Amino acid sequence: MAKITALTKIILPGVAEEHTVEVGETFDSPPIQARSLIEMGSARNATKEEIDAIAAKEKAGEAEAAELAKIAEENAKERARLSADK
Repeated sequence: MAKITALTKIILPGVAEEHTVEVGETFDSPPIQARSLIEMGSARNATKEEIDAIAAKEKAGEAEAAELAKIAEENAKERARLSADK
């Protein structure tokens, strides 16, 4: 996949529904589609900084998901303990 940044609003067709990419949004695109969007002037290759920002956001999301899973597990244990006390 190629990482590209939208220079215009882009509407991508999807199987179930269309997906809209806003101006300035960086996203993954198959190489052929990326080349077409770049040639049309609708997108450009993402910079290293944009790619790094996406990676940081994904990492933060993964850390948050892990923290939420830990909280859910603790809550489940507490519910089990409370129902055992009854």
